[in-house]
Amino acid sequence: MSVRSTTAVRAWSLLPGLLLCVTLTSATHAADTFSANALAGVGRVQVEVEGVANDFARYGLTPDELRRRVEARLAAYGLPVVDAAGARSHADAAQLLVKLTTNRDQYSMYFYAISLRLKRKVPLDASGTSFAAQEVWSEGQHGILNPSDLKAIYGYVDTLLDAFITAHGRDNAGRPLAGS
Repeated sequence: MSVRSTTAVRAWSLLPGLLLCVTLTSATHAADTFSANALAGVGRVQVEVEGVANDFARYGLTPDELRRRVEARLAAYGLPVVDAAGARSHADAAQLLVKLTTNRDQYSMYFYAISLRLKRKVPLDASGTSFAAQEVWSEGQHGILNPSDLKAIYGYVDTLLDAFITAHGRDNAGRPLAGS
């Protein structure tokens, strides 16, 4: 195989990962273009983590550690973290989803997209016990990593949490948090 055809094969092998990243980035950006004070009144959160494969543990990235770090950061900010039952029973509770999507290419590099997505309760009746969840805020980023650098995802999530905490603080200015 010539050098030219090898380069073409490599370029085409990157296409699926790039399309995944562009699609996820477009969806993340579009989710926050038509909202106002979407985080107002969010007094506590439940944290969910999706997409962290079990074999990432050998590179230092685990779903449990990612959840622990997110929960600790939110608690330090003053936003109480609750479990799923607590989220269902408190009117001011929301769900913060940390979602990792990865695609490993033939050269063992990972295309990744990481996002934070906040879902709020939309009441379905006056009782307050019937609700639907609706995503009202999201932020994300994407890139390419060596497997040995997957633990950098922790830092990327911290950056996304900075954006969430800033937005939450802006939308709740003057309101005490549930934990204070």
